Amino acid sequence: MRRHVMMLAMTACAALLAVGCQSSGGAGSALAKKAPPVVYGQTARPVTPLYTPTSGAMTPVVDQEEVLMLDEFLNPQRWGPSEATVSASEMVVDGKPALHMHIPVDHYAGEAKYPIGWPRMYFHLKTPEKIFAQYDRFEFKIYATMSREDVPASALNVALYAGGRTPNASIKFGKEVPLPLGQWTQVRKPISEIKSPEQLERIGVNISESEYRHGDKLDFHFADFRLVRSSFCRVSAMTAQSAVLFADTGVIPVEIVVEGPASDAARGIPFELSQGGKSLRLETLPVRRGKQRLDIDVAELRLAPGEYQLTAFPANPERKVSVPIKVISSPWEASK
Repeated sequence: MRRHVMMLAMTACAALLAVGCQSSGGAGSALAKKAPPVVYGQTARPVTPLYTPTSGAMTPVVDQEEVLMLDEFLNPQRWGPSEATVSASEMVVDGKPALHMHIPVDHYAGEAKYPIGWPRMYFHLKTPEKIFAQYDRFEFKIYATMSREDVPASALNVALYAGGRTPNASIKFGKEVPLPLGQWTQVRKPISEIKSPEQLERIGVNISESEYRHGDKLDFHFADFRLVRSSFCRVSAMTAQSAVLFADTGVIPVEIVVEGPASDAARGIPFELSQGGKSLRLETLPVRRGKQRLDIDVAELRLAPGEYQLTAFPANPERKVSVPIKVISSPWEASK
């Protein structure tokens, strides 16, 4: 028994020595983490968050955002309801009354052809309010209560329209966007996900009564409508459209989402192609706000098969975004 215990102890010591020898930093780094595998084709975003809320002596880490409050969205007179009522809420957020939409679900009333219909309300934008395209995000808060305990899979829809009946973008509460009852929920819609945001004409809010039981009572409170943008030009997302390229392709296609003031975006964004930490090319390319595709010409570099890195804002840690690029031999080279 004693011999068996000694052998176990010697085995454990040998294992610890082996781990220590494999690490170059001594006991503190004995369990060094393996580098994560390179994944091609995924969307990359800035490592540092855009903005960190502060309290006390803390300070923002990256960016002071520019905010335009949409206080007219809280004015019940600006909304046109149907099969619902809209009023000033008894709830107050940041010193302002919220907007209250009340819906008594009725499967027998409503329009004659559609007794089980779509209670709704619409807000028509005035000319000074048609500036969504100049910002990065549309935000608001929502507080919901219901006479039922469960929230339907399609509980509520907020849609943004241009001239037609088909929405340019939608925010679908329930399964797609969680809608917890009895608490304020922050909602953020990137402007890059809105088709032709410069053409927006109205905002609609509706439910489908078919998702509810007759007699259900629904109350939705909205607050803090705002448009938000970064105070400087930044790439909020970058995706290599073809993360694996043939050596003779000569072009790196990437999709980027550009945020911040349009005047800053017009000056261009620096992009660097590197390999193993060595810069192969650094150039500033013209861009515009929103989602777009860039075809970066690298034909004269005659890239050899290998792994590369494409980086936006390489010299700025707060705005730096990188995606891996892999170049492989072209099947057509052998036939030349």
